[in-house]
Order: sequence, then structure tokens, then C-alpha cells
Amino acid sequence: MLVDVIPLRHRGQRLPAATLRMRTPIRGQLWITRFRPAVDKDTTPLLAALLRERESLLPPLDWAEVRTVRSWQLIVTGIEDLGFSDKAPQLFRQSWWCRVVTDSEALRR
Repeated sequence: MLVDVIPLRHRGQRLPAATLRMRTPIRGQLWITRFRPAVDKDTTPLLAALLRERESLLPPLDWAEVRTVRSWQLIVTGIEDLGFSDKAPQLFRQSWWCRVVTDSEALRR
């Protein structure tokens, strides 16, 4: 589904409301799946990604959950993997505010 997304956290820390209001949403296709090559599909947690033409626009969210649904809006939460440091993986809590883009809005851009 086509959505506008604003990430609500930076490296696990919740961003202030004033900062979030100034952010420009990122438009892409929200993709939520259990598909992962060579993994048991019955026990695999959800994976959420924001894509445009097969390019990832944001780091994907592992262990994704749809937390809130309200009139064309939803919150997707999960664990964002920002790579490895010298000592440990860089895993952080992340939440995306998503607004579904209607057909008429999609045609205007």
C-alpha cells in the first residue's frame, strides 16, 4: 500500500513533537511480510519495509507490529538494524507513523 511515513525515533530515542512536525514524510510502498529465504515461515516474525521501485527508503523493521489503526493512519513498530559496531549490533526500537495515500493524492504527485 502507498503510504507517507515519518520515523518517530532516532537511534531508539523518541523525537520531540516539534521536530516531527517539521519533518517531510517519505512516500513509498509499505511492505509487511513473513518471507525470509531459508527460514521456517511458521515462526518467522513480521518484517516491515518502505520501498520505491525495489529500493529500500528506510532501514527495515524486524519483529514488526501494526500498533494503531485510525482513519487512514497506522503506527508500525519494530526493531531497526543500523549495522554492526566494533562490539555489537546496532539494534534500536523504531516506530513509523504511516498515512495511507489515496488514489487521488497519488495522481497529484
